[in-house]
Amino acid sequence: MTRIIVLFLSTLFAVTSYSAELNIYVDSFAMEDGDGKKRSPYRNFREINWEKVQYSISQNIPVYINVKRGGVWREQLNVQASGARGVPITILPYGNSYEPRPLILGSVDMSKREDWQLIDKERNLWATSVGSLPPSTSFHNSDTGFALFGQERPENVGKKARRIEDLDKPKEYLYEKHQGRVVVYSESNPAQQFEKIELANSRYRYSVLLSGVNYVTIEGLAVKYSSVNAINIENGSQGAGSEFIEIIDCEISYGGGFSGSGARIGAGIHVGKGGGSRHITIRNNKVSQFWDAAIGLESTGRKGGFELYKILVKDNLLETSHAGIYVGAGGSGQSQRIYDVEISGNIISNMGYGWSGYDNDGAFHGRGISVSARNPSKGTVIENVRIEGNTIDTFSNRGINLMGGENYTVKYNTIKNGKADFTRSFAGAFVIHGGGPKESDQDVFGEISDNSVFDNESPGLIIVNNRPLASKGKLNIRANVFSNNKVVAGSKDSLPVSIRASQNYSLSGNSIDVKAH
Repeated sequence: MTRIIVLFLSTLFAVTSYSAELNIYVDSFAMEDGDGKKRSPYRNFREINWEKVQYSISQNIPVYINVKRGGVWREQLNVQASGARGVPITILPYGNSYEPRPLILGSVDMSKREDWQLIDKERNLWATSVGSLPPSTSFHNSDTGFALFGQERPENVGKKARRIEDLDKPKEYLYEKHQGRVVVYSESNPAQQFEKIELANSRYRYSVLLSGVNYVTIEGLAVKYSSVNAINIENGSQGAGSEFIEIIDCEISYGGGFSGSGARIGAGIHVGKGGGSRHITIRNNKVSQFWDAAIGLESTGRKGGFELYKILVKDNLLETSHAGIYVGAGGSGQSQRIYDVEISGNIISNMGYGWSGYDNDGAFHGRGISVSARNPSKGTVIENVRIEGNTIDTFSNRGINLMGGENYTVKYNTIKNGKADFTRSFAGAFVIHGGGPKESDQDVFGEISDNSVFDNESPGLIIVNNRPLASKGKLNIRANVFSNNKVVAGSKDSLPVSIRASQNYSLSGNSIDVKAH
């Protein structure tokens, strides 16, 4: 009898543990008025009852939001609840494994002839209907940053004009926020010329938004055609940052280019907007064809006191964008900090050769991994950054760029096939740049060792104006291999390794092949 009772209790406990989770289902092909259960899923993300999700978390019940494979959504996925330690919220695919990933499009489909009207016959200007792309509630932050005319090829991405007078070539366009429409140059109805037209939705800056939420995992989604960032992780309206966020195994492509407040921006995965986020993992994703960095980590803003820390960027495949990984602190506010960052095992290729091309004349155009600590006089700090085991293959400006920051560990990276096409400022495979002519508490120091730098059409190593305070540390460069790194005409440097106006560094045990120079 005792054995029967024990068996009964064990079975009851197993069933209780197995069922102690909340599963919500979303299927874009579902009927309306679903209740979120598997047999009757929601059709749209906006139907998710986030209060119910938050209540489940409060009862220590983890939540799984299951998104149907093969489904397509043209809306924002705005996560509006937080998990807790040991009780996460997980957003992941369900359905047949051979079906495509769930796809979130940040765009409006304008592929029908009736979507367009001729507004200026002499100048070949066509426009979507007034109000077809309405501005967001933040009027000045509205824009259609991205446009695609045809299939997904860099040459089919629209070129954004500043003024309507500048529209005189195919695929050139601009967004008229006062009219809520896009105007494009075309010799006939654009829908006749292009089988597919996708215009980034002016109402949503981000396709996936995590704002001031905690313990959330997003896994296995596909995201395209965002106006700004495809996945954006930021501090919430009350100033609290997002914590313990995981972005895993997502495919993100073609987006960015928003210019609502001046300079154009837009990354694949972005952590920032004022900073304040921590314990973020970005792993095993594929990101390509973005205006800005494939992955951006930024602690910037007008207010001070923001921090980003405990960030892991690992084993991602990053291709054909403005830059691979950008880490930046600065802005106009006081005391911006980024620290305890690991960037490891990523494969980064063809930076500077994305659809943005040479229209994108930003400060880090064509860079593999770029770290920039701006405005150190205002308390900007980047420290404890580990860059290890990455492969950077083909870039138009710099492979690894360290501009300020303290206590680096940069080891076992491969930097190769840099083209030095973009030579505005010190094109090089590995560039270390200090803050100015005097010793600085934000000049670069740390360990640079066991890296392989070869077959670049620019200097293998450049160190400029770097004078870290001796009381803090030294820049140790040792056991690296620099081989077959060249200098192109017009470059500011004439040696495979160039060091100028710098001090408190050591070079030891490096192999420097100068034969190719």
